[in-house]
Formats: sequence, structure tokens, C-alpha cells
Amino acid sequence: MRVATIVGLFCVAGALSGCGAVINMPMFRSDVPGRTVEFVSSNADSVLLDFGARPPGELSPADAIATAQCQIFNRRTAVLESLNSRSDGLIRATFLCKR
Repeated sequence: MRVATIVGLFCVAGALSGCGAVINMPMFRSDVPGRTVEFVSSNADSVLLDFGARPPGELSPADAIATAQCQIFNRRTAVLESLNSRSDGLIRATFLCKR
């Protein structure tokens, strides 16, 4: 949740300032894990996320994001249910929200 809040604040600051300086910050480097994770949808039972097959190591940040989304619905953890390969090197992860 903290990561999503920080990223959201940087996006708002960049949009309000009208400059591209935020994009050049180290947080947005390509070697930072979780850069390719994209939120698709969530409800009280499950969370869907897309992330890139490259760079490796994107599943851990996806798990953290899914857990944060489950906690919005008062569920304690997110358990990986499935991984499905999508076009353009994307992987769709389905997480189940557990109490």
C-alpha cells in the first residue's frame, strides 16, 4: 500500500508540475522490481494483475500489490492461484484473497 501511495504522489506531482523530471527519478529505472506490474481488477475474493515476463523477479512485487488490494476488503493475505501467459510478454496473475 505504501508503494502505491508513493507512486501515486509522484504521478500527481509530475502532472501538476508539467515537467518530465519525475520520470528520471531512480525509482522509475528499469532495474527496479515491480516496474512492469499493472493492476487489472480486484474484489473481495480475488485480484488480477499483469506483469512483464522480463525483467525477472516481478512476481514478488505483484504478490505485495495483491496483498495490499486484498487488505482493502479486510482480507489478510493474497494466495497465488494461477499464472497465464498473455501476448507481448505479459503474464496475468490471479490471486485469491484469504482471511
